[in-house]
Amino acid sequence: MIHEVSYVGKPVFEFQQFAEGLALEGHDVYVLQFPEGMTRKEISKFDGHLRISGRAYSSSSVTLVTQNLPGGGIFSRLLAAALAPKYLAKLFRDLRPDAILCYAVPTYGWQAALEAKRNKIPFLFRAIDVSHLIRKGVFSPLVFLASLKVHRLAGGISTHNQALADSLSKDKKVTCPISIDLPPVDLRDFQFDAEKRSS
Repeated sequence: MIHEVSYVGKPVFEFQQFAEGLALEGHDVYVLQFPEGMTRKEISKFDGHLRISGRAYSSSSVTLVTQNLPGGGIFSRLLAAALAPKYLAKLFRDLRPDAILCYAVPTYGWQAALEAKRNKIPFLFRAIDVSHLIRKGVFSPLVFLASLKVHRLAGGISTHNQALADSLSKDKKVTCPISIDLPPVDLRDFQFDAEKRSS
């Protein structure tokens, strides 16, 4: 799995649920994160690959992969994007993934899509938002171009709502299947004590 946010620093959402759910099913899951907001010292604790206990499911575990960067700010994000083609080529050679589930767009996404295509690795892009509209700024046009590249290179696109699927399907250069897949819901998160509720 590939994302461009911190796996350990962000609130738990489907990113962790999918990764850890796949691990619970017996898959060996590696997760490439971008160490957003971390210092150089904090990044060094990951030492490239680090096995961690699950955040969504405590009985699960995944291996975090963290690029060796000088920090988790904008300079490091630009550096990560520039170094990503070479970095991902080596990572894919070392890990030999059976498939890639990608949430990333400008930092690792389009580069991963290219490398996956080059190596004939199935590549599924999970579209959960409109990337270039999240943080409007000077880089928004570049993020938009990166998102077009990811969508057009993907072997499949998965999203969680009809509106986003419709928007993606308007790009005639997107030739892969687009599916609507709802994020996982763990009903244990919504359990309550019936006795306490009735009193």
